[in-house]
Amino acid sequence: MSAIRMTAMQSLLALALSVMNAGPLEAEPLIDARDPIVLRDIIARYGTAFLMIDIHGDPLIEGRIDGQQFRVHFHECVDGADCKMLGFRRSWVRPELTLERINRWNNERLFGVATLDPGGASTIGLDVNLDHGVTQANFTETVETWRRLLTEFAAYAEGPTG
Repeated sequence: MSAIRMTAMQSLLALALSVMNAGPLEAEPLIDARDPIVLRDIIARYGTAFLMIDIHGDPLIEGRIDGQQFRVHFHECVDGADCKMLGFRRSWVRPELTLERINRWNNERLFGVATLDPGGASTIGLDVNLDHGVTQANFTETVETWRRLLTEFAAYAEGPTG
């Protein structure tokens, strides 16, 4: 066996042994909608966030990011706990936001569904499934996405009607 081949085999053996002795990787703990305080604290990094209870007894976060008020509704809860989903929401009453403009918004974006009710109130929403948990980094990115949606939709709602 050549010296090069022997050195290569020794290197591979050393690598294999080091991987075997490395031990298990530590996974980042997951967070979910069963702990609204953790979620509130992450949201509060972007502005204000207050944990409340809604009329159904489920958690509710009321907050403000970049001057925009919003709510985070907890869904699929059992007796006000063990929630699985979140719904970020912000509403406006802007007569210039027609159904055509709402549809244009929805067709041009991947995240943030806009709706228009018969009374003329428009709502931007972002639904999030946390049933099996996500990393803190993932939820932080979700809040950052929500912050961008709030800013973009506010500008869209108040912008030209064209």
